[in-house]
Amino acid sequence: MANLETEEKQNRRVFRGWATVAIKDSEGELIPMETLREKMDVYFRRGAPIMLNHSNWMVGRGLDYEFRMNDEAKAEGVYITGEVFNDFPIDNDVWGAMQEGELNEMSLAGQFEMGDDGVADWAAPMEVSLTGEAVDSKAINPKATVEEISRAKSRAYKTIMGDRKSVV
Repeated sequence: MANLETEEKQNRRVFRGWATVAIKDSEGELIPMETLREKMDVYFRRGAPIMLNHSNWMVGRGLDYEFRMNDEAKAEGVYITGEVFNDFPIDNDVWGAMQEGELNEMSLAGQFEMGDDGVADWAAPMEVSLTGEAVDSKAINPKATVEEISRAKSRAYKTIMGDRKSVV
């Protein structure tokens, strides 16, 4: 995994956290890590898009991932390293909101076949979204959180909920 101090020196906007953890979410569903093991490579081969709150705003990309134990949940999860782009004003807004702790959750989205018991039998991950207070949303998996971010600078951070509220 990338060293955050090295990324900071290059002013790259790198973050790490839990894309998902194998616990029942607020909708009573669970995605076992076995259903994601082969599919996460496909997600990364397809560009590993990082979206803003499941919108059409692609604000970053995944750089790396690993399956590891989430000690707090006592369950395995997908720990991802991602990068927020630095090309458009929305990218600056997203990074500023992450630095302020207002975009501090993640949500794994895709196609999932759920059994009658609410457990996914099959999964095709398509995106990881950043979500949280800044976009007036809450991740359905309470352990899917941003854990650390580099200290790369943000330019002209206003607020995502400001003039752009209607498009996010």
